[in-house]
Amino acid sequence: MSAKINIGTRRIQQILRLNYLAPKIKEDIVNGRQPRDLKLVDLREIPMLWSEQLEKFYGSAS
Repeated sequence: MSAKINIGTRRIQQILRLNYLAPKIKEDIVNGRQPRDLKLVDLREIPMLWSEQLEKFYGSAS
């Protein structure tokens, strides 16, 4: 797949991982309530567990 659309395998993995972003984080991004210092680069290596994502981005599992 990556060769057909000229995107590296690693980048495709990063994009696919966004499907597993915690609902609260998705909702906050859509509504403009994400942490002020959150950058797209921060989402490249997200933990799979929602509780760990919340800890990483909000400082506690909200």
